[in-house]
Amino acid sequence: MKTKLLLVVVLFLLAFIPASVAQDVKAKILTEPADWKFERINFPFGFAPELKFHGFEELRFSPGMFDTKALDYFTYIFVIETYYINKFDKETLYDFLKKYYRGLSNSVASSKGNVVDVSEIDLKIKKVKKDKKRGVYYLANINFLDTFTNGQMVYLNMDIQPFINEKANKTYLIAIVSPKKKNFKKLHEIRLKILEKHKKKFGIH
Repeated sequence: MKTKLLLVVVLFLLAFIPASVAQDVKAKILTEPADWKFERINFPFGFAPELKFHGFEELRFSPGMFDTKALDYFTYIFVIETYYINKFDKETLYDFLKKYYRGLSNSVASSKGNVVDVSEIDLKIKKVKKDKKRGVYYLANINFLDTFTNGQMVYLNMDIQPFINEKANKTYLIAIVSPKKKNFKKLHEIRLKILEKHKKKFGIH
């Protein structure tokens, strides 16, 4: 079982990491939860080179990330830092997520010698209007073909919020992801800690 899990983790990392890009394993933003596996990757992504961003992504994976029977299966948080984008709207986010998840699934399948129809991977996004507590954020539902584990479709729930720091000329995305909505209480707690710790970086006043 441990050998199988290790193989899945390796495949995940290989899908993300272009061989030519050196990775900095020290967390700059996602410093917690410390017991969740951390990964940091730089743009361009090997699995989605058409995403013309400059910057990096940091991820923290729950302990049960690749265990389909775990309550926290495919539960994780990620942050993206990229150059200033003055309009990160619903359409921009849809295009980003579609290319990201289709490319990721296809890359892992190819590494196993499999061919998959990634056109089955699709998503819906709902914009939540600005409020005093959070500002503008988006709720997404993604049908993801999990080529990491059993090759089955998994329905992912996502809460994703863009932040624009004009002074630093940076745009940030922070997202929490899980198939099970009951995991979002803990995910929101993690998200709030990250935002509180990095208010200045995210341009939060």
